[in-house]
Amino acid sequence: MWDRCWDGVNLDSVDHKTHVAYPTGADCPASHPVQLPQIFIETIWDTGFFPQSMWPLDGSQPFVFSQGDPTGYGHHADYVFGWKGDVLQKAMDARCDVYDASPAPLVFPATDCPQLKSQEVGIANTCIQKQLAQEELDDCEFDDVLCDEFG
Repeated sequence: MWDRCWDGVNLDSVDHKTHVAYPTGADCPASHPVQLPQIFIETIWDTGFFPQSMWPLDGSQPFVFSQGDPTGYGHHADYVFGWKGDVLQKAMDARCDVYDASPAPLVFPATDCPQLKSQEVGIANTCIQKQLAQEELDDCEFDDVLCDEFG
């Protein structure tokens, strides 16, 4: 999640972050009164095809990001504008706010925001990118099937 409250004055700051702030609950602090559109990105990894033998008996998970992060806090995302036509502007003009409209956990599409539509999972799953480059993995610790698949 990105900061969603702006001070209303500065487009940037020396540290590139004090001109924006996180809300307290649903409200922006008085120092940053302008609410920005919120972008939420969720990544779900399908780990079901990994063999049960890879999973530690203590219940911990065996996966680590390539930069060494075992928690996911180092996960990185960039936003690339990809709204079709004026859909985003229409949603902003309608003041769509799924945080106010949806009970926790969030439910998409937001029922009070007909300007936004959710793509069905089955359709979204057909949008895939083929691997562009072969990457050799040193010291593959997976079983032979996975090492052959990924390395």
